[in-house]
Amino acid sequence: MRSSLMVLGLVLLAWVVGRSVPAIAQQGTKAGALRVCTLNVAGMTCAGCEAAVRSAAKTVDGVTDVKASDDKKNADVTYDPSKTTPEAIAKVITERSGFRATAQPEKRKQRAGLTEDDQMDQLGCACRMISFADVPRAHHHEAHP
Repeated sequence: MRSSLMVLGLVLLAWVVGRSVPAIAQQGTKAGALRVCTLNVAGMTCAGCEAAVRSAAKTVDGVTDVKASDDKKNADVTYDPSKTTPEAIAKVITERSGFRATAQPEKRKQRAGLTEDDQMDQLGCACRMISFADVPRAHHHEAHP
């Protein structure tokens, strides 16, 4: 009886994990495609202004999150680049909220024609894992004279 309950539990666990893995993988794909842009927003002075900017930006298809700051006079917008652009989001914010929004230029350093992201990709390829076999070990008699 006990072993049959254990088998049933393992089968149930395998079924749950099997159904969860594709959903988790799909979420990872969606999250990887999102980008964040910073928009300059002129004229915000209070939390009500921030709310108006957030509300306007969220009407754009592809915008998933907006953090507006009247102190910094900007908004950080998370969006799907396959559906919209920072310029399009800025235009909608300007039209719907009355606050002039402009997209900040991307801040990517270029060296030798490569973007910072490309350079990081190359560094990732150049790294190697060091295994414990590579680390010299002290023999027992060397460690304890």
